Amino acid sequence: MRLTLNQQEYTILKRLIIETNNQQLADLFSEEEWSMLLTISERIDKTASKPITDKKRNATKEATRKRIKEAKNKISNAVNMMRFENKKITIASLAQEAGVSYNTVKKYKDSIYEIAS
Repeated sequence: MRLTLNQQEYTILKRLIIETNNQQLADLFSEEEWSMLLTISERIDKTASKPITDKKRNATKEATRKRIKEAKNKISNAVNMMRFENKKITIASLAQEAGVSYNTVKKYKDSIYEIAS
């Protein structure tokens, strides 16, 4: 399981681990839970100190651009197909026809208006 924390959540979790460790509250946890808590603390420290490289940042941006382009192409093709078949175009029907989520169609609805014009 992967967990994504924002900065505030990270800070609170880290403080909880440190305070728990400093106050010697280990007796509140089973031996297995305490071991897991220490492992989490180590992983947080290791992850937080590792900066994101330019290579990874650029790869992420490129993957996002590609995903956006594919979604817009799917939506565009679905609009054209629905117009050809003289079907009513709604966000829900377009999402179903394009094979994308309702929210994706809503996100790119401005592009849809350009296509439909």
